[in-house]
Amino acid sequence: MDVLLPILISTMGYFFFAYFIFIISGRKSKLAQGILYFLALLSVFENVIRRLVSLSFEEIVLGVLISALPPILAVICLLILTNGFSLRTLKFKKNKLKGIKEIKDTVYYQMKFVYLSIFVPIILSIIALYYLESLLLYAFLVLSFSVIIYGIISFLKLRLINDECLVLLIGKNKENIYIQKVKPKTNHIDIKSYFDNENYLIDHLGVIELKKDKKTMKHHLYWIGTSEKVIFNDQDWEKIAALDYQDDLMSFEKYHYIQSVYQITDNQVTKIKSKRLK
Repeated sequence: MDVLLPILISTMGYFFFAYFIFIISGRKSKLAQGILYFLALLSVFENVIRRLVSLSFEEIVLGVLISALPPILAVICLLILTNGFSLRTLKFKKNKLKGIKEIKDTVYYQMKFVYLSIFVPIILSIIALYYLESLLLYAFLVLSFSVIIYGIISFLKLRLINDECLVLLIGKNKENIYIQKVKPKTNHIDIKSYFDNENYLIDHLGVIELKKDKKTMKHHLYWIGTSEKVIFNDQDWEKIAALDYQDDLMSFEKYHYIQSVYQITDNQVTKIKSKRLK
């Protein structure tokens, strides 16, 4: 119990720290994992390798266990939570289904973690001052400070997004356009919560940011590529004639996901950034 309790407490601390990084970095799991591995190596160096000559074999094993196990367990917890711990890398791997739903975090949800990423590292840093020392303490403080800075930058960026919408394109040539605002105070966006019809395959094409007058509108773009007539019974969807980036709609293709940013000035729309993620 004397060993188990510190391991469990440390694992929880490492996990929450990594999960904040995961959320505010745009769900970059490898970044959070890399930081945990770095902390594990640093902890082993600080607690074991630097004192290797003066330690017995049992103390070395115990020191490695207490130092490396918590961040490694935190990595496993993070992978399980983010669905990254699976049998995909084995021989019996699953085939990816077409039309699998892609749930995205809302701005409202991201903002909650931004607040946590600013205040929680401050609390953890104060605790670290009492329990950590030397290189491990300095590394933890630097990482905490980096998370706080990143959280402040993310806050300044997210607060500019004044509108978040779903855009549903219908037709082989995307000729019918419907738009609906994201439901208030919701954490995630699942297209099936807004349009659920098993007769149609909905492709998630990407996300668009429209910047105008220091404000940003965010569009989550979906497409039903059918020639059939789709009837809407939900009045929350508003049919519109065209989008500001109408001329670029054909560049959004099935099975690909694109992030684009447009700048709107007067009557001119300029693409300033575009990235294909898959």
